[in-house]
Amino acid sequence: MTLLQMSAMGSVLIVLTILLRKLLGDRLSPGCFLAFWALAGLRLLLPVSIASPFSVYQVLPIAHSSGPMVQAAILPSVLHEAQTVPQPELTASAFSNYAVMLWLCGAVVCFAVIAVTHWRSRTIYNTSLPVETAFVRNWMQNHKLCRKYQIRACQQVATPLTYGVICPVILLPANQDMSDEELHMVLLHEWNHIRHFDTFWQWVLVAICSIHWFNPLVWMMFVLCRQDMELFCDQAAVRTMSPAQCRAYAYLLLQQAAHGRNTPLFSQFSFTGYQRMEERVKRIMKHKPFSKKALLATVGMLCVGVLCFTTTAMGEVNNTMTIQAEDIQLVWPVVSDDAVITLQSGEQVHPITGETMMIDHICIGGAEKGTDIIASASGVVKEAGYDARNGYYLILQCADDMELHYRHCETLLVTEGTQVQVYDKIATLGQTGDVTGPCLSFAVYQNGEPLYLYSAPAYEAK
Repeated sequence: MTLLQMSAMGSVLIVLTILLRKLLGDRLSPGCFLAFWALAGLRLLLPVSIASPFSVYQVLPIAHSSGPMVQAAILPSVLHEAQTVPQPELTASAFSNYAVMLWLCGAVVCFAVIAVTHWRSRTIYNTSLPVETAFVRNWMQNHKLCRKYQIRACQQVATPLTYGVICPVILLPANQDMSDEELHMVLLHEWNHIRHFDTFWQWVLVAICSIHWFNPLVWMMFVLCRQDMELFCDQAAVRTMSPAQCRAYAYLLLQQAAHGRNTPLFSQFSFTGYQRMEERVKRIMKHKPFSKKALLATVGMLCVGVLCFTTTAMGEVNNTMTIQAEDIQLVWPVVSDDAVITLQSGEQVHPITGETMMIDHICIGGAEKGTDIIASASGVVKEAGYDARNGYYLILQCADDMELHYRHCETLLVTEGTQVQVYDKIATLGQTGDVTGPCLSFAVYQNGEPLYLYSAPAYEAK
């Protein structure tokens, strides 16, 4: 599965979660929406393709199992005039390399900006001092966790916040006087952030945003997911409070929002949050007890989301794809959703030798070693062997004086003279011979002349 497919499928889940949040925001717990955000995050991070008959992508083109996004057509060349075949100034492989470099630069810059901003904030947080009042010591004794945490105070912090994963810290503003009841509410909220490992999950969100920096929906997910983390900690805090305490807690939030309005620091999680304080206050005042019906509804919607929106369409992967060459129809040779054309035919620069040469084949990469290679047409194995340049290779003699060349295989599953039918497994994808990574060099010859390829949308489903 390609990065764009992962991003597209994740975007569908993000949009659905936003719609659910808009329609059912008051009826479902923020923890339910965090489960949906986790589902979207897994889809954005894991390049795994699982087919399902219930997948919505049976009808949508995104991440459909019918073949690669980059496609090509095989056209017959004019005999002895291969040099006249028009070649684009920017080949698909060169464009792909530029795209990868652009994505990598964007990912590194995005993560570096956030990391450096956080590091600068941490240098300020390190000026804090431990809070050692009797109330705080008793509070920590009554609220123990599996990890040791600290409660500190800093002059340069305007609102309470939490940072740190392994050794978490609750940081309080040193210039604010709070009563014991208000301090209990503040600490309880931040303590729940630590208990839920929210700081760690925020860095997971940062990693997702760095990988998918080009997708604005992912940044929207970052904002809304953090807001739901704040709401979830609010809910955990008010669960132990009386109605009067809930009103005091909401009022305290508004006070802290006023204090933190001009805070320039980058914080992991602050007591005021950084999004829509109005939503937090409304949720606190309309706090509802735990509902089994809401939990069952959430589990049901999650199951539907997993089955319909995180899986790909069923079908014979790539076996429904064909390569057209006038009256010649060939099956796509690599059985993988991830297989794409990484090098096209024509005048190209060899990646190892650096020499400019006419390439008679397409290079299919992106799939893992050991992926099945199938016969694109029925025929007889004319040659099967190994040489230093082509690695393990075989030549399939087909009808109409057509030969199919498979090069750089990992293993050969047929021998010379074997009769094979279309779709039969004949080899596995490898990295043998003159190549820089796992790939298949696939060439088509007719009457001893190569049929050159160029980029065009000529695949058709059967």
